[in-house]
Amino acid sequence: MASSSNSSARKQYAQYLQFSSDNFLLAAGGVLFRLAPPPDTGIDNLQICVLHHRKTNDILLPKGRKDVGEPIEQAALRETFEETGYACEPLPCPMLTRAPNPNLDTSLRPHVELESTEPFTITVKMLKDGSMKVILWYLMRMVSNSAPMVQGTQMANEDFESMWVGARDAARILTRPDYRNVAKLAAELVENGMTMSDHRPAFNP
Repeated sequence: MASSSNSSARKQYAQYLQFSSDNFLLAAGGVLFRLAPPPDTGIDNLQICVLHHRKTNDILLPKGRKDVGEPIEQAALRETFEETGYACEPLPCPMLTRAPNPNLDTSLRPHVELESTEPFTITVKMLKDGSMKVILWYLMRMVSNSAPMVQGTQMANEDFESMWVGARDAARILTRPDYRNVAKLAAELVENGMTMSDHRPAFNP
């Protein structure tokens, strides 16, 4: 009996990983949406901004590391703006989440938030030195659908070209599988939300 109890305790303990502050890195990124001009409400007009890295020819999504003292949501907005050149803001969208809602008794179960701005997915990467990198991904929209791209927002070591592509095409052209999975899930969430009569994702003119 004691042996069985010890075995259960070991199995439960094995579910936990712990990293000290010098062994994990937090990063954040955004999937930036707009409706292709002229503004329309149709799903076929939905676009995602991707980055063409001129030196490597890779197609990427905007993301970057969180600065000291910076809220993770602000890191996602900052990095998306810096790398794409487009001023952006969170895109409220219906999605399942485990984030507690004080007005709902959901325990630990996923529940639908109709206008969620929570991270819609995370990427966990184990680095070669044994440390861990966690990237939180957010849905975003342009502050103004008609605003031009701001020049000079990228860091000196960055050489990205921003490109708008159809939301359904983004997953196909992105270079890495993790980016493709993020874009595919983002497009599905926003497209599904746009089929709703209420609480559908809205885009700025």
